[in-house]
Amino acid sequence: PYNHRQPHQQQQSQQQPNLGDENPQQDTLSFALEEIGAVINGKEFNDITTTNTNDNSSNSYKQDALIEETEASIYENLKSIINEEPSDETANDYQLYQNQNHSNNNNNLFHELGATMATNTMTKPYVEIIEQPAKCALRFRYKCEGRSAGSLPGVNSTSDNKTFPTIRINNYHGRAVVVISCVTKDAPYRAHPHNIVGKEGCKKGICTIVLNGDQNQEGANNETATTDNNTTSTNGQPITNTNTNTTSMTKTFSSLGIQCVKRKDIEDSLSLRESINVDPFRNGFQHKLDTSSIDLNVIRLCFQVFIEGSTPNKCDIPLMPIVSEPIHDKKAMSDLIITKLSHCSAPATGGREVILLCDRVSKDDIQVRFFEEGRDGEVIWETFSDISPADVHKQVAICFKTPKYYNPNITQPVMARIQLRRISDNQVSEPRLFQFLPCESDEDIISRKRQKIEWVNNHYALDSILH
Repeated sequence: PYNHRQPHQQQQSQQQPNLGDENPQQDTLSFALEEIGAVINGKEFNDITTTNTNDNSSNSYKQDALIEETEASIYENLKSIINEEPSDETANDYQLYQNQNHSNNNNNLFHELGATMATNTMTKPYVEIIEQPAKCALRFRYKCEGRSAGSLPGVNSTSDNKTFPTIRINNYHGRAVVVISCVTKDAPYRAHPHNIVGKEGCKKGICTIVLNGDQNQEGANNETATTDNNTTSTNGQPITNTNTNTTSMTKTFSSLGIQCVKRKDIEDSLSLRESINVDPFRNGFQHKLDTSSIDLNVIRLCFQVFIEGSTPNKCDIPLMPIVSEPIHDKKAMSDLIITKLSHCSAPATGGREVILLCDRVSKDDIQVRFFEEGRDGEVIWETFSDISPADVHKQVAICFKTPKYYNPNITQPVMARIQLRRISDNQVSEPRLFQFLPCESDEDIISRKRQKIEWVNNHYALDSILH
C-alpha cells in the first residue's frame, strides 16, 4: 500500500481549505492555487519525511524510505534536473529506466522518473494520459470573439464515436485534485499564455477539478474507478490497465477549450499565471519578456494531480506532472495548397530563385520538398530547399532558391515534383511537376548567342530592304 508522506508539523498547523465544506466547488480554485504555490514551488518538500506503518521487515522499510527520499529529492530539484546535472540517486533511477528500453515521446524527464519508480514498486500512484487530445481539431478562440471556444476532442474521436482527453491515476482511488494548464511545446516546458476555458472549474486561465472517487459521477467531465485489469471509458472502448490487481481512477475532460491571447497581451497573461503560482516545472516566467520566442499556434496540456495524504479531505501530495502531445490551432493548420510557381524548371546545378504562392502557412513550420519518383511510384530521390522564416511573406508567399539535383551532369531534362510539407504533422500538399534541365557548356552558350545575333542581324537586314 502507498505510504503517505507526512508534511512537517509546522506545515500542518497552517489552515487549509476543506474540500468537504458546503460549497467545495467554490473552494476548489483557491485550494488548488494555494496547494500549487506551497507544494510545487517547494515550500513543503523541504520538510517531507517518510513513514512506514507496517514495519514487518527492516529491508522493506529501508527500500521504501529510499524511494520516498529519492522522490522528494526529485521534486525538490526539478529545475536542476533539466538545466544541470542530476543527483546521483536521480541519475541511477533514470539510468534504470533507460536500461529497460522504454520509449515515451509524450512526456518529459520528470514523468519518466515517476513512471520508473511506480514500475519498481507497483504501488506508487502516478498519472498517465490514456486518450491524447486531437492534434489539430480545434480552433483557438480570442476572448473578444464572444463565442464558445468549443470542446477539445480526443485523438481517436470520430463523428460516430466521440472521445475526449482522458487521464488515469494508477494505484490510487480516492479524493484528488486535478489542475490543467497550458505549457509550451518544447522542453523545458514553461507556462503558455493561452488559457483553458470550459464549463467546469475553469478560472484565471487554468482548470481545477475535484475528484471524489465516485464510480458514476455526473457532470460535464466523467470519472470512472476500476480495481481490475480493464476499465471502460465514457465512449465505451475498453482501456487496458497494465497493473494487475490495483486500483486506479480515470477522468475524462469533455468540455475543455483553448482561449488564445494576442501577442501584446502575453506578458499580462503570464503575469497572472505567475501571481497564482501555476508553474508545473518551476522554469520561471522570464520568457514573458521575450514574447517573440513563444509560439502562439501550438500548446501542450499539463496535468497536475494532488492526492489525499494522512489528513482527511486535504490533497497535499503531488504526483509527477504530465504533458500531452502538441495541440495546434486549427486556423493556423489549413490545407497546404500551391497556388502558383514563378518557374517550373531550373538548372540541375540549382540556384534559381523561385517565388511560390500558397494558402496560409506558418513561417516556422513549412518546408519546400523536391522529389523524384521511379517507374513504380517509389521515391528515388528527395531534398528540401533551404528556407528561413524571413523567406515567408505574409504567410502566403515563399521565396527560395532551387536545390541542386543529385546528378548535376544530366544530358536530358529530368521530371521531378515539388510540394509543400508541414514540419509539425508531416502533412503535404498536392505535388506539382518541376523539371531539372541539363547545364549548358560554354560552347553551347556561345553557339546560342551567335544564333541570336545572326537572327537579329537578318531581321534588321530584311527590315531595311522592305523599307
